[in-house]
Amino acid sequence: MSQAGRGHENSKSPLHQEFNSCGFVMSMRRQTPLGEDELRAMARELMLAVTEKTRIAGAVEVGHIKAVMESGGGIIYANTVGDPSDITVKGGGLGSPSTELKLTLNSVILGLSGDEAASAAREAAEVWAGVYGLKINSKE
Repeated sequence: MSQAGRGHENSKSPLHQEFNSCGFVMSMRRQTPLGEDELRAMARELMLAVTEKTRIAGAVEVGHIKAVMESGGGIIYANTVGDPSDITVKGGGLGSPSTELKLTLNSVILGLSGDEAASAAREAAEVWAGVYGLKINSKE
């Protein structure tokens, strides 16, 4: 189950009224282990996928997308403000490659309702998971 937020209702700026946020957690697995280099590449692709999907859904601007990917005892995290040249991927510390992956994703989007932003981000993550052969075990 995802969490969809509403705009900043108490803000004095009318622009804040248009921003909405969402977040969710997915647990996944696949047959072949995930190594650190592959997870870094996957994190970058996830940022691109969520940005594209929210824009297709009607987002005016991507305020921020961040993801935390936990696998093999380590953490890879990525974030973007919707510009493909400005994606940051950091972290590491993965022990041996693992078949398990936990993804936590949050986004702040301008021009979509909280539910629309959550739906677009979740759909992008599900397609992304399929591309990498990941089967989703649970969604929160």
